[in-house]
Amino acid sequence: MSDQIKFCYRCGANLPEGSVFCPECGFRLESTGQPESLVSQTPPTEKKKSPLGPVPIMILIYGILAIVGGISSILVGFSIDALIQMMDELYESGQITYEDLQTFKDAIYQFGASPSVVFLYTGCLMLSSGIFAVISGAKANNLKDWKISFWCCIAASVLPIFLIPYDLFSAIILPIVGFLMCYQIYKYKDSYSS
Repeated sequence: MSDQIKFCYRCGANLPEGSVFCPECGFRLESTGQPESLVSQTPPTEKKKSPLGPVPIMILIYGILAIVGGISSILVGFSIDALIQMMDELYESGQITYEDLQTFKDAIYQFGASPSVVFLYTGCLMLSSGIFAVISGAKANNLKDWKISFWCCIAASVLPIFLIPYDLFSAIILPIVGFLMCYQIYKYKDSYSS
């Protein structure tokens, strides 16, 4: 070995001059026929740890769940009119009572609007919010384009507010959590590459 400081190829520990084994991991450094590349002149580069911690993963998880929920709601919205028509036909054929039909319709029309419109509206809101969240989470995970990450997170947080007539809990909790995520992105904007 030369007089330069050297590092173990396997673990990156500093090697005392003349070492045959790494003092940290025990890796054999010199032996007959072993390539010189097992001893490095520079320590291995460590992956930069994100200052955001679990925030990008939480945003991505929300985004995926919102996309799945939004698509499910849209599919229900497209099929609900057919379900109402089927229940009307069951009543006309005498297979269900008028009370059963009325209970079903009361449950379907509980929001006062056409149920298919309600499901399509809420589904489109959640799908859009999920798409913005996935973009934001992906950018935050890679620490690139903080402005895109931040503004997509804002959009993903604002959209659930429009659920107020149909789901008050989600319309309050999702934006609060979303704005906390936006604050974290803004707080660590200097960690982003662009």
